[in-house]
Amino acid sequence: MKTQKFSVTNVNDRPAAASSAKAFKCAGVRVIEFPLIQDPRGSLMFAEFPLHLPFQPVRFFVTYDVPDRSVRGEHAHRRLEQIIVCLKGSLVVTVDDGSVREECLLDNPRAGLYIPPLTWGVQSGHSPDCVMLVLASDVYHESGYLRNYNEFLACLTR
Repeated sequence: MKTQKFSVTNVNDRPAAASSAKAFKCAGVRVIEFPLIQDPRGSLMFAEFPLHLPFQPVRFFVTYDVPDRSVRGEHAHRRLEQIIVCLKGSLVVTVDDGSVREECLLDNPRAGLYIPPLTWGVQSGHSPDCVMLVLASDVYHESGYLRNYNEFLACLTR
């Protein structure tokens, strides 16, 4: 399986409406560019449902102070949708739909990576100052997780 790499580094350099982000081959995965308001007081990024977000978030969580070389995620969700936003620093998100595996460097709070159900996700390469926000479409249910890669692949063929 070939790994394709994407970066959202330059999202701030173009208007959000331009949506010139590269298309993912991994089914349903996409970068969501959020509106930005800048003035002398600083920058404000926002998102509203349904205008900018493909689902209404029901839960969020934040990771930070992730030890060097730690890997997070390593699972898929049966029905849950997620948007991962790197609020500070950087991290690499690997997505895999069973046929295609791709990497995306998140290093700009103005972009979120949408991950649909039945997509294997891994977060790695966290910078020391990385703060990752995840918006989820449902509350936590352990039964909704696929934590074994072979079980994930088997679920795709059903």
